[in-house]
Amino acid sequence: ADDLGYNDISTNGNKLIETTHIDQIAKNGINFTRAYATASVCAPSRAAFLTGNYQHRYGFEFLPDLFNLSPRVRKADFNRFGHKDNFPGWYEKSVPINQRGLDPYVNTIGDYLKKSGYKTSIIGKWHLGSHSKYNARNFGFDQHVGITGAASLYAPLNKEKIIESIHKWDFADFITRQTSKYYIEKNGQKIVPKNSNYLTDTFTKKAIEFIKTNKNNSFFLHLSHMAPHGPFQAQKRYYDMFSHIKDHNKRVYYAMIKNLDDSIGKIRSTLKEEGLSENTIIIFISDNGGATYTRATDNSPYIGGKMSNFEGGTIVPMMMEWPDKIKGPKIYPNMVSLLDIVPTILDAINSPSKDNKFDGVSLLPYINSNDKIPHKELFWKTGYVKSIISDNFKLHINEKEGFILLNKIDEDPSEKNNLILTYPEKAEELKEKWNIWNKTLKKSKWKSNADVSIPLTNSKDSKRYYFPW
Repeated sequence: ADDLGYNDISTNGNKLIETTHIDQIAKNGINFTRAYATASVCAPSRAAFLTGNYQHRYGFEFLPDLFNLSPRVRKADFNRFGHKDNFPGWYEKSVPINQRGLDPYVNTIGDYLKKSGYKTSIIGKWHLGSHSKYNARNFGFDQHVGITGAASLYAPLNKEKIIESIHKWDFADFITRQTSKYYIEKNGQKIVPKNSNYLTDTFTKKAIEFIKTNKNNSFFLHLSHMAPHGPFQAQKRYYDMFSHIKDHNKRVYYAMIKNLDDSIGKIRSTLKEEGLSENTIIIFISDNGGATYTRATDNSPYIGGKMSNFEGGTIVPMMMEWPDKIKGPKIYPNMVSLLDIVPTILDAINSPSKDNKFDGVSLLPYINSNDKIPHKELFWKTGYVKSIISDNFKLHINEKEGFILLNKIDEDPSEKNNLILTYPEKAEELKEKWNIWNKTLKKSKWKSNADVSIPLTNSKDSKRYYFPW
């Protein structure tokens, strides 16, 4: 899922929606209740969870999109939304689009599994570079059907059976609607889906086709849904299911999530019908926390959301089902990372590549014991925002805002109590660990698009902090 908040699904406590099919993955397997993304924004997070390494090792620190090339996106637009006047204008030089992406020499899960004889496909959002050199087929995927950039329209505008919520307060919604069109790409060639189908349904149909075509092969499918990322467009038949939600904006949002949930149900049903369920691993994740600036998501019990390094931006829904090997339901409370997906899959199939050096680890040796801990430390870096968690102490630095927070995250997951004066030596210790990690990284290949003001909560009166975008 894309921008799905930790508590946007019923298995994690949401009372507005029943995500029956997503919940079933957790009931049949493991719900990782403390799973972290390596970035609180789409593309860098994806570069990490598809490679098993921090995205910074490839200079992929920020979004690769060149939004300032759009004729409608200007500094004045950012000023209208109350943001600082530091968005690069169309006339300013910047790194060209053919240098903004994951270098093709980098191995992804597609490369590793293709070498092991797997048929591989990515259906949906790619976002690791929109130039042809960054096409998914250069990263071990036999095919890509979907979008290459940050977002698309889910359906043509002004369509009778589509309900929309336009965010006049939201910089991201404005830019998405100015720069996005309704289309998908198939192996780099743009096409318009037949019958103007809603994209969540289009991606689901393509995924089912891939499964049925390759049911007699070993296969790997990265079904990368765009939902519930903006723009907020929902099918009326789903919108009608949520009359109990009086807020129109939230109603559209949860209608999109229910559509996503039904997609997961259709995938699971297809696997069962084809006799593939028992020996298929399903891993469900979101790429980052829910976007508080949409005023719809639920990242509780955490504060913050997408683009922030507060827990709400980095803790994501994550669950894994493998009926042949894992007897659920299990809840795994220790800290894991989306970095662990690649090593876990390679371990599961006993690939020779499992012995490669990764920042992530295979979770298979840990899932049956809460005593063993996969990670004592995790790190984050997005420009002037820096974070580290070490033995449950979290140090969070925002150099632009001039704050340093130290929290005992297992005791204070909502990050209310700043312990910087109580444990000054611990803060210095964590700074030094972060600095040592930082020295192992590559310099970012391009700069962030802008500094944006992100609210801690959905409230229009919420406290806001600046973060790189």
